[in-house]
Amino acid sequence: MTRTARPARPSIALFAVAALCAACGDNSKECGENTELDENGYCVGTGGAATCTNGTILDPNSGTCVIDPAACQDGTELINGACRNSNTDITPDILEGAEPNGAGVVEASAIPAGQITLKPIGESVIIKGTTNPFRDADSDGQKDADYDTYYVDVTVPTLLDIAVDGTNGTMSAFIVKAASASNPVNAVSSGWIRYGINVTGDRSQRQVYLPAAGRYAIAFADTRSLVIDDNSPPAAGSGGAAGGADANYYATIQVIAVPTATSLPLTGTGAAEVTGTIGSELELYAVIMGNGQNQVRLDMPGEAANPGVVVLENGAFRTSADELQGSPAELVVGGFDPTDTALIVVDFTYNYGPDPEAFTLSIQTATM
Repeated sequence: MTRTARPARPSIALFAVAALCAACGDNSKECGENTELDENGYCVGTGGAATCTNGTILDPNSGTCVIDPAACQDGTELINGACRNSNTDITPDILEGAEPNGAGVVEASAIPAGQITLKPIGESVIIKGTTNPFRDADSDGQKDADYDTYYVDVTVPTLLDIAVDGTNGTMSAFIVKAASASNPVNAVSSGWIRYGINVTGDRSQRQVYLPAAGRYAIAFADTRSLVIDDNSPPAAGSGGAAGGADANYYATIQVIAVPTATSLPLTGTGAAEVTGTIGSELELYAVIMGNGQNQVRLDMPGEAANPGVVVLENGAFRTSADELQGSPAELVVGGFDPTDTALIVVDFTYNYGPDPEAFTLSIQTATM
């Protein structure tokens, strides 16, 4: 397919799309056809089309049956992997601060909604807030969309799993971007930004790789208050700010161990190429670069996702690129010594489709 032109930096406003979602069953321990119970208590595929039992759905990334957010009964929400009563079963680590608290992410304000202190791997930070449009700062006669921004500081590149579940009709989503001038991610020409969106339900979840030490902003809003680029489908109820006084959201943020990168061998001409699919979990590759001008290209031919590629040298951020103006994410990076290893993160700015996206990563190394 041919992509339409995209702006040099993604804008933030309104979007949604209708898509089909497959539901498969529940969180009981009875496994469906072509699945079996593994040692961790999950129904996993054994070959053929997996069938999950009532109340669960098949996670295409892991091949396991997981709780279907829609299966949580009234009065409960899917929070930190379980259906919980938000009034009695949850003690949030962070409660949203006073408005205005967008900290400049769409919503003009100076302060954030809170400061996130990450917990050790295996533990989650739980945030509770409300998406409630409360003012008309641009005097256009409509209330402005409500964005709640939380700061998080990391001292090394960090992989996060971020999930947010909306209540009372809220279709919760989030944006992640650098939040300080000193953060080296600010220096990339494409404008590094990551979206977590789900246009078919009230819950959004994905992994986000923070590629450099520094401060980041995580802003929660309603999916219908976002627009990604010129390719985005029209929003449902375009022009209005979604939310209300009872439109609560519950977010969980967890540090994930960075997986071991897959080593990519080079051909005799110094090239490497790999194809695959990417869903909510990112793909990492290691390659030995040359001391010349090395080229990296990431292409996702589908229309739902926007590719983004990150390059690190010996664990330190070097550069990144995102698709611009309909072209693949491409970059040129030089200055590698023979003992240096490049870590390449196959990433995406956004994916508003229901399925993992196909990608091709191409590398051409060069020596001087």
